[in-house]
Amino acid sequence: MRDQLMALARLEEIDRAALQFDKERSTLPQELAEMQADLGKLESLLERERVQLQEAEALRKTQQEDLESRSEALSKAKAKVAKGRNIKEIDAAEREVEANRQAIRNREEELQRLDSALEKVMGSLAQHEKEVDEVRKELELERTSVTARLQKLEEIREKTLEKRGFATAHLDATILRRYERIRDAKGQGVAIIESETCPACRISIAAQQYIDLQRGEELHQCPRCQVFLVHRGFAYPD
Repeated sequence: MRDQLMALARLEEIDRAALQFDKERSTLPQELAEMQADLGKLESLLERERVQLQEAEALRKTQQEDLESRSEALSKAKAKVAKGRNIKEIDAAEREVEANRQAIRNREEELQRLDSALEKVMGSLAQHEKEVDEVRKELELERTSVTARLQKLEEIREKTLEKRGFATAHLDATILRRYERIRDAKGQGVAIIESETCPACRISIAAQQYIDLQRGEELHQCPRCQVFLVHRGFAYPD
């Protein structure tokens, strides 16, 4: 029976380690996916800023073209003033000159505001391009690291399965089935005990049962959670 107790304790240890490996194997790709999602958000922001920049540049071009058109119109209006044949023609031409001058002032002010906005957009764009580039590099490094770690975990998993096979080979088939059922239901099949308290559910163990556990002559289960109880002396013998 002591061999059975040692095999049970060893099996629980192996399965606990395997569970941690499996959790890490599932967590690593998830973390990588989250980084990829964050990069996608930054790239979307970057694309929106590029579109805003293109729109602002197109608007500035339109305003610049209008300014040039107004400047030409101003020159023509001035020429009309010089060629005016009477007061009426001169007044009309002067009003046209003033209207074009006002329009030019408005366009110049608008161009100044646009230049200021463009400067801010380009600065923000440059900063976000730098951030995106850094995140891409970080993601690539993380992807390489995760790939290597997953490969290592797969190797560990294979070795763990080999160890598990060795442990189960030393267990009675009936005991193994009971262990598997308990572990599936409770998440733990064996508790290593070294006092009159079950480590799995914290219930107090009867003094006589604890004495029997120390003897290791038969298999015991916790009266509450039903996990197998193995005294530490059999789990980790000197």
